[in-house]
Amino acid sequence: MRRLTHGIYGITYELEENFIYEIVVEHPTILTELVKELLNQTEGGQGEFRLSKGEKILPIDKNLIFVNDIFSIEINQRKVLTKLYAELSESAYGVCLQEKGKFNEAYIRYMDAICGVSDLFIMYEDELDIQELFKVAKVKIDTDAVTLLETLIEYIKVVTRLLRIDVFVFLNLKFFLTQDELLMLYEECFNRKVCLILVESVFREKLLCEKGCIIDKDKCIIYF
Repeated sequence: MRRLTHGIYGITYELEENFIYEIVVEHPTILTELVKELLNQTEGGQGEFRLSKGEKILPIDKNLIFVNDIFSIEINQRKVLTKLYAELSESAYGVCLQEKGKFNEAYIRYMDAICGVSDLFIMYEDELDIQELFKVAKVKIDTDAVTLLETLIEYIKVVTRLLRIDVFVFLNLKFFLTQDELLMLYEECFNRKVCLILVESVFREKLLCEKGCIIDKDKCIIYF
């Protein structure tokens, strides 16, 4: 079982399946500090959060996603597309050899025709790198998500599928989702065995599947 801790404030969560974990931080300075640490650590920097499994420390930048602005979620972010292109490349080399040969022949004919118009001696690569081709073709994940809830679900689905990361931390998610929407998101996380952690600045009604703590304005920690 994985565990999330914070060395200074004594936060300790055993990340069990089918539970949502919440950290309510009523002290603005502490909230700012924790958010800055999460941002830093998910970029490979230093901080007091620790994610572990048994005795093994798990690098946070490779095992945890922190979303501090849910309206800036980009499903087709660079890391996702890199993994997508690598996966598609394997498929291309493994099962699409005949189609690749036909494409290269057509590509060479096309380039010869274009370059032959010039009175200059022109060279070009006679075989396209498949990943460069993906970039030129602007290959990306298509999504029909319209609502915020649909975007969140699609984002979690893509990240878990391609990046193999299943611990997500969201900032002030409860400000923007209704209780029914939260429950639908929670159900999606449970089905995908995703661990969802909410960092909130205000305590709201506790749902049955939630566990958490409050760091109040006096810097006391209260578990609920």
